[in-house]
Amino acid sequence: MSNRRLKVVHDGEVEPVTSKLKTLGLGASLQETVAANPETIKAAEFSAASAKQESGTLRWLLGINALLFVVEMTAGLIARSTGLIGESLDNFADAAVYGLALYAVGHSVKMQVRAAHLAGVLQLILAVGVLVEVVRRFVFGSEPE
Repeated sequence: MSNRRLKVVHDGEVEPVTSKLKTLGLGASLQETVAANPETIKAAEFSAASAKQESGTLRWLLGINALLFVVEMTAGLIARSTGLIGESLDNFADAAVYGLALYAVGHSVKMQVRAAHLAGVLQLILAVGVLVEVVRRFVFGSEPE
């Protein structure tokens, strides 16, 4: 933690910001203060707008994949089709990844890495589940109607 730096772009007095940071108990100290130039402010606003836009895109992708999951899973169960069930699980995995990415947007890089690892583990679990189902159907037999 000692090597970490926090850059705060704010409007107004420094004291309220530093006092709130010090109450966190992480050893915060003011290193320097400079007047914010228009480029710094624009970069901070662009970062916030970019996160909002990314969040909106992820919401759309999450909704589309969730809908496809429900439709394909229903059709796959009715038709007893491993292919459709597998495809629906792929859409579920995609929806889960988008959900995790949506959660990670605006969080730290460490949180984004954790979300990526969790998404990878989830996809691995789903892949193993589909493989087990294919083997089960091969051994015990299952034909679509």
